Amino acid sequence: MYARSMHFNNLLILLFFPFVTFAQKDTLRLQEIKIQQERSSSNDNVFHLDQKAIRELQPTDLGDVMLHFSGINIRSYGGLGGLKTVSVRNIGSQQTSVVVDGYTLINTQTGQVNFAQVQTDNLFAVKLITGGSGNVMLPGSALVNGSCLLIETVENNMSIEKSTIRAATKVGSFGQYDNYFLIKQKIKNSYLSVSGKYRFSQGNYPYKIENGYQTIKGTRQNNRYEDFFSTISFKSRIGERSSLHLQLRKDFMDQELPGAIVLYSQNTPQYLTTSPIFAMGSLQFHFNTAELRIFAQVSENKTEYRDPFFLNNQGGIHAVYNNRLLNAGINFSGKINSHINYYAAIENTYAQLEAKTNFSVDPIRNHSFSVVGMEARNTAGKAKIQLGQQIVVDWMNQQREKTIQNYQPLIQLESRDFTKFGLHFFGFYKHSFRMPTFNELYYNYIGNIDLIPEKAEQLATGFHGKWTSKKIEFHLKNEFYFNRVEDKIVAIPTKNLFVWSMQNVGLVNILGVESNVQFVFKRSVNFSLANSSNITFQRVIDVTSPNLPTYRHQLAYSPSIVLNNDTRIMIHKIGWITSFQFNSMRYSLNENITMNELPSFFIVDIGLNREFVMRKNRLIVQFNVKNVSNESYAVIKNYVMPGRNYLLSLHYAFN
Repeated sequence: MYARSMHFNNLLILLFFPFVTFAQKDTLRLQEIKIQQERSSSNDNVFHLDQKAIRELQPTDLGDVMLHFSGINIRSYGGLGGLKTVSVRNIGSQQTSVVVDGYTLINTQTGQVNFAQVQTDNLFAVKLITGGSGNVMLPGSALVNGSCLLIETVENNMSIEKSTIRAATKVGSFGQYDNYFLIKQKIKNSYLSVSGKYRFSQGNYPYKIENGYQTIKGTRQNNRYEDFFSTISFKSRIGERSSLHLQLRKDFMDQELPGAIVLYSQNTPQYLTTSPIFAMGSLQFHFNTAELRIFAQVSENKTEYRDPFFLNNQGGIHAVYNNRLLNAGINFSGKINSHINYYAAIENTYAQLEAKTNFSVDPIRNHSFSVVGMEARNTAGKAKIQLGQQIVVDWMNQQREKTIQNYQPLIQLESRDFTKFGLHFFGFYKHSFRMPTFNELYYNYIGNIDLIPEKAEQLATGFHGKWTSKKIEFHLKNEFYFNRVEDKIVAIPTKNLFVWSMQNVGLVNILGVESNVQFVFKRSVNFSLANSSNITFQRVIDVTSPNLPTYRHQLAYSPSIVLNNDTRIMIHKIGWITSFQFNSMRYSLNENITMNELPSFFIVDIGLNREFVMRKNRLIVQFNVKNVSNESYAVIKNYVMPGRNYLLSLHYAFN
């Protein structure tokens, strides 16, 4: 009854709040809707979120940004600083490559990106690609993985301005504040940028959670979070046909790890410190009918975990892990004629994990990718074929452990536009593959050396149409997909965010439908309305064996319905925005019984902003209220999320 009442209250808020935003000044552009589809090669597999939309949402981190994409399953373990992982169409978070400014974020220790530790103030654009990518100059790993998330930052955007300054400061609930700055200077045909960001949150939010017939109330403890990001970037055009990019990045995260509310005491603190450093560079050459890119990156990621209250002979746990890697690759693309393009890529990653623990192993992995592909187009449409190969060699304690090889084909088709409304059809087949990570194989209290690689088959088809007039633009896209994942690797949290259980689930079928509707109405320069809706229906079923108790049961933490809607109205330079997310009931374990059910939740966020412009100076004042109805909910069982909270921000820009 309580959950139904909260959902009703949220619907009332949704109906009676004005939802507005300010839009572009002179032209009707789809950027006024947060998510847009790109009309480019392989366009129907791309969804896009631009800089302006990201700022208006005031996301805490990249995980909050991804809530506004369809087909996304986010596992969130709390507010600011809580672990957030993203799975695209439920084929696993490790099968999604995250590429920032042309370089893949690689962590062979965890195999995935913690989206809570990716800042948003410097984001220029975020694009999600399923199927084949239209940008064939991406690293080979991004071309063959199950999906790809492309991130473009302000630091590496070649603007026409001589000088650019960005600054932001935010103050929010539960002891949250952060500051960001960017200085970018043009020097002839080059740009040099320096940026930094500092965030802090006490994380002591009140909560209420239902546990059977018991209601548990309290204040979240051991949830302090602090991080710092710094980047120096240099980008230069060398003549008319080549460019150089160099970047150095140093991050630092220090946090307490809150435990589960019900099963374990949250008053026993654990601590996690992460200190990664990255150095990367690339050369790109443009010829008349060809393009060449050479890139490399080196990184070192030190992770330190401390649990002084763990009962053992050593008086607690103090584990230190150092993950070092060297990554390099080459991309080449060319044209045979005006109708046929071809491309190839090779990439290699050498990674080593040094562990200082009571049960240390020192694994080494050499992981190579190779890709060849071709795209052809004519009046009927276009077709793409691609073949990828992965070769993985693992060593443990200087002894060769295993060698694995796998091939990944891709076939993609897109028809021409059939009507004046741009209606056309598309589809693709893709095979992807991933190795178990060092954590999953060897990590203390987590590792399972019997894990085998996870393999996925993706099949998707759909249609896209649009209708435009002088003042209105409307887009509709529906996509149907079937994924089959063999030996799916699943992580189940146990005591806290450091101690997990890893397991293979033999065979999983994923059947889903995504529907995206986007609408823009621009009456005049001073008034516009925009709406974007995404809904995903899916079934993620364990079909391993009829003899198992979980046969044909929904996989843990896989909701059947995920809905997102964003509505904006602009009146002069004052804007309002509303956003809501709905997740249906799901299960905390693979066995679908009543005691494992997690209730659905419906969350509404609203925001108000005002822009002030004076010559080249621009100031934006913004106020956001998140979880307006103060709904008590948990994405992961017993890891309760924050209730109603507030965020006030100032954004300054000079260019």
